[in-house]
Amino acid sequence: RNHVVYGRLLSDFGRGDVARGELQQAISEQEAVVKQVPDNLDYQNQLADAHHNLGMLLDNHKQNEEALQEFSQGLRIRQQIVERSREPRYRAALARSYGYVGDVRLELLQTKAAFQAYGEAERLRRQLVNEQPDSWDARFELARSYQNTANVFSRIAVDNPLKNEAPCDGGT
Repeated sequence: RNHVVYGRLLSDFGRGDVARGELQQAISEQEAVVKQVPDNLDYQNQLADAHHNLGMLLDNHKQNEEALQEFSQGLRIRQQIVERSREPRYRAALARSYGYVGDVRLELLQTKAAFQAYGEAERLRRQLVNEQPDSWDARFELARSYQNTANVFSRIAVDNPLKNEAPCDGGT
């Protein structure tokens, strides 16, 4: 966990090269912990967070393909967690992962895949709002999902090569 915090600090201070090493070290160490205690969902979630933070660093440095790999790895871990637990915090983290995957896919001009990822994030966030109607955090995150979907359509309107690629099949 200290490697993640230190990696994020280094990234904030413009030391992306060193930050990347710290985050990779965090992933290695957390993978070892998860192997020792495979039933601990918090440890698995921390591993997903480490992948997510490395993805953010890579995305900030316009290394989109590598960022997508890290975000996707975190997403896969979170999917496995949510299969075992319906806890709202795990589903919110999964929705967050879908959102970041959508962001990178949109940057890579993969509008259909971005739209699908954003749709999954929205579906999860809508469930959370329905279960916790008084939660301002849940409502804020759902609003973020709506904005992400709007970003797909804005991108299509701006980028000529994308005008032929509809993000959905009309009925979705």
